[in-house]
Amino acid sequence: MDALVSCLGNTLSSDSHVRQHAEASLEQSAYPINDSLGEQGALLARVFATDQIPLPVRQAAGIALKQYIYERWSIYFDEFLCKAKNAQAVGDAEAVPPEMKQLIRRTLLDALGDPQRKVRLLAAQLLSIIASCDFPDQFPELFLSLHSALQAYTKSDTNAFDRVHGAMKFLADFVHAEMDENQLLEVAQQFLPLLLEILNDSSMAISCHTKARCVVVFRQCLISLYTVRDAYNEVVEQAVSHYLPPWLTAFQQVLDSERLSNADWSHSAPWELVGLRREIVRTLGIAVRFSKHFGPYAAQLYSSCVGNLQRLVPVFMETELSCDPSYDIPAPAEDDADVAADISGLASAIFTLFSETLETRTMRSLLVSGGTGGEGSATEMFTQLLRLLTIYGQITREDQELFEDDPSAFVDEDDEESVLVTLRTSTTDFLEQLLDVYPLPVLRTLPGLVQECAQVSNEGWKWQEAVLMLLGNTHTLIEEVLDSIQDHTHLLQPLQVIHTLAVPAMTQNRSSFLQGRSFVFLSQYIRALDSSFTNEVFQAAIQCLKTSEESTPLHTKLSAVRAIRNIAQLGEDLDKQDANAVIRELGPLLLQANGSPLVLVIDAIEAALHTNFTHDDAPLLIEVGRAALQAWRMQAADHQVELSLAALLELLVKEDQPGAQSIVHYGIQCAADALNQDTQGTGLGASAAAMARAMLSAAPSSSLEEVVQLFLTAATSYLVQVDDSEAAQSLIVCLTILWQKCAEKVMQWEDHGMSAIEVVLRIVQNHLDSQKEDIVGMPLGVLLVTLFLQANTNESAASTLSSVMPGLVLALASKLTKVTSTDSIMTLLFPLQYLFAVHTQDVIALLSSSQLDGNQTALVAVVTRWLDYASLAVSQSAKRVHLAGLCQLYTCWPMLLDPVLVQGKVRPVHADVIITRSKARSSDLYEKISARTKAANILLDEFQASEDQNSYAKDKLSALNADAYNENATYDDHDDDDDGWEDDEDANAADAQRNARRKALMDLGWELGLGLDEDDEEFSDDPPYMSPLKALPQFQLILESNMAQCTALALRSTPEPIVAQLSAEHQAIFVQAMKYEDKK
Repeated sequence: MDALVSCLGNTLSSDSHVRQHAEASLEQSAYPINDSLGEQGALLARVFATDQIPLPVRQAAGIALKQYIYERWSIYFDEFLCKAKNAQAVGDAEAVPPEMKQLIRRTLLDALGDPQRKVRLLAAQLLSIIASCDFPDQFPELFLSLHSALQAYTKSDTNAFDRVHGAMKFLADFVHAEMDENQLLEVAQQFLPLLLEILNDSSMAISCHTKARCVVVFRQCLISLYTVRDAYNEVVEQAVSHYLPPWLTAFQQVLDSERLSNADWSHSAPWELVGLRREIVRTLGIAVRFSKHFGPYAAQLYSSCVGNLQRLVPVFMETELSCDPSYDIPAPAEDDADVAADISGLASAIFTLFSETLETRTMRSLLVSGGTGGEGSATEMFTQLLRLLTIYGQITREDQELFEDDPSAFVDEDDEESVLVTLRTSTTDFLEQLLDVYPLPVLRTLPGLVQECAQVSNEGWKWQEAVLMLLGNTHTLIEEVLDSIQDHTHLLQPLQVIHTLAVPAMTQNRSSFLQGRSFVFLSQYIRALDSSFTNEVFQAAIQCLKTSEESTPLHTKLSAVRAIRNIAQLGEDLDKQDANAVIRELGPLLLQANGSPLVLVIDAIEAALHTNFTHDDAPLLIEVGRAALQAWRMQAADHQVELSLAALLELLVKEDQPGAQSIVHYGIQCAADALNQDTQGTGLGASAAAMARAMLSAAPSSSLEEVVQLFLTAATSYLVQVDDSEAAQSLIVCLTILWQKCAEKVMQWEDHGMSAIEVVLRIVQNHLDSQKEDIVGMPLGVLLVTLFLQANTNESAASTLSSVMPGLVLALASKLTKVTSTDSIMTLLFPLQYLFAVHTQDVIALLSSSQLDGNQTALVAVVTRWLDYASLAVSQSAKRVHLAGLCQLYTCWPMLLDPVLVQGKVRPVHADVIITRSKARSSDLYEKISARTKAANILLDEFQASEDQNSYAKDKLSALNADAYNENATYDDHDDDDDGWEDDEDANAADAQRNARRKALMDLGWELGLGLDEDDEEFSDDPPYMSPLKALPQFQLILESNMAQCTALALRSTPEPIVAQLSAEHQAIFVQAMKYEDKK
């Protein structure tokens, strides 16, 4: 053992040669060829557990043991024997023998009670790794040992509390990470009574952090009980009724706010109690789901939570709001960070709990008296809670420092789409919930709070900022409530807040944060402002951007940018002069900002572009377009920036936008340069492809003709040389767009003597040959169909395509039999289905005469895959192609397919049969039916769906016509009026009715097959990469086809034996289909 201790000590040496030699020696001694009996692991565990050895060496032994376990313990671990195999030092033995494993486990269990905290923590980690593999089969003594360790607190053992700490650290971590529902039920039975005793212990010897871990374990057990409640209803009911009430009683005692009345907050004990309370509040969020058992305790628990918030206000203001606190929050031990909390953490947990329980009967009785729904009178607790929201919503000292140092954090916290969770966002979320559930009590309570807030001194700016933040971020809900009622008496009025809080804050410059918040608030309530005042706010925000950084901090300027964006988005479109002002001021920031601030700047510029610019504005728009593209090159790795810049460029290059052609040319040049530069697939190419895709999608064909050659050269070269799935998908879409918009220009392009169609087919073949399935995405199938359609418009291209088509079809069929992902299968089926629809006989003949690997006929392979995955069409357009192809195949059904069986209905599963994941993926789950029967079922289901849709649409049309008749009768009566004139109100109402009816008729157009509306909602769910294909007139023929008629016509070829195999339901539909065609 001495040699091992010396070697471990050398691994800590500052001399790199000594350290590396020791590490290599440790690694080699763990190889099975040198350690067939597993003694090395036992020795490491012994060194780790020996308290006479220096702590750093013991820690080194623990780290080495961790590596040893992964390498030698079990094949369960991915690292098992990896190093030994690489060194060819496996030998005869492999895993550590069971007796040595038992010795190591026993040693580590003892180490959980070691006096050294760091040893206990490392022992808990090592045991967790081992238990994840061995428990319960090879490690049945684990729970018994832990139970014994936890009971030590009742004895006079000198290290009793160390044992409790170590055991709880392990149990909490292991329960959270490794246990399934069944094991957690066992934990509940064996440990919850003992953990409750520890929680209730009043000796002060057990830390609140250890008690918090008891609560964590209880919470995990509750989650498991809730998860399996449907499967094991009686067991769960018994367990919950037995365990939950005493725990809730204990929670009531711990949450008693009076226990904080005389706390010394300069010491750690009260802060540990705050952490314990946060874990309890989090657990209440689970316990409330067992409403029958939680109900009797709910009122007191909720009241205790509010009492905690109220009691902790002075401490919160001193420790988190004050610029110069009289004491600091004691830092918790590093390993207790998971259960430690400050007051912000506890408050956030309480607001989250209240958000989730706001609509419960108990909460309503506490907050509102009388009334129903969103009405009623606010109780004292309601008023108190609303006030607490504004107090805890204030900017903390830590927030202030963060916002001043990190502009991205400042922007993210105020972003409507941010997923950031902070105390301030929790208060906003809770106020939104209050407005949604109890709107009138909220709006009746807020005016007094706003008036009180307006009267605070300059030092109270944080409270005013919080009120403006909360009311501003919930402006949509507040405005909706006010719009929905007529009597606004005693309700909050936005103008009241504007004049009492926001305008003084904007003009008095009491705090840069408050001034910035006033900009944002005023822009959020733009509807309440007249045009003159809106312009004043806008000009003030523009002026703020012009000031120096010394006089105006960056976060205030970012608030001004947000205000400008809101005014442009929420108000009326900016006039050209104001839009130009925005672009001039913000354009240069594109090259200066980054991250979230840059996204905000981009959004503001984008909002200003919804203006009718003239030719005179072209230089300014070109300048901002170039700046945007330069910003992209600087920030290409930031995906959010990329998305925002892409949206901006789409507006800049759209049809009739001044300077669009120049921006397109420069943008495609930038994208091409980036593609040529990224030869290793670093991510730059993928970003360039995404930017090019945005510009090509939005720009008219007239703007693209000059860049076809430039882009095709770079894009095709990249696709041939670089294996980047993300870039490939976007570039394939780009090629599709160019084939759709500029087919002639594309077909004129050549690359080293190869025509455009030859180059594209070479790329397709490379994708089909690739081992990476994700590179064969649906855009590839869309490109092929687009290619098929557009090549027919050019004699040379059609000839080239015709010569390679048989090989291409067989390559698609061959790849189809090899891929496994649904996306890849649907990608390959899409062009084949199209070819079945338009070249039925040729495709059937080709596939029937061709054999694939395994001597399977290509036609059988394709049709089997097709029918097995028929229900998984990725979009409505893809479904139409699938049905069009299937109708033609069914009509020309070859005898070769008659004996083919495919997947039918899912087999019934008996409750006593265990289905593993592998079995769930097996085709044995499905009944086998003939391919033609499956095809008939698909067509019959589609026929019925089409008929149901037509019937529904006709009923709606009849109702609309009846309304129209009644309305005309009413108008005829109006003709007999004495004065012969309609009232203006009547005329306006009639116009509104006529417009609504006209819109309804247009919506029904496609449902009836009348083609009344070009924007068919049926295809609105199609992914964007379908757009180029859908824009082709040739493809519209498939989309516009009457599916009821198509399927009925195809079903006429159904032979009697197949009809006999149909279910009774499908036979009835078949009869309808035959009658449908007879009617025609």
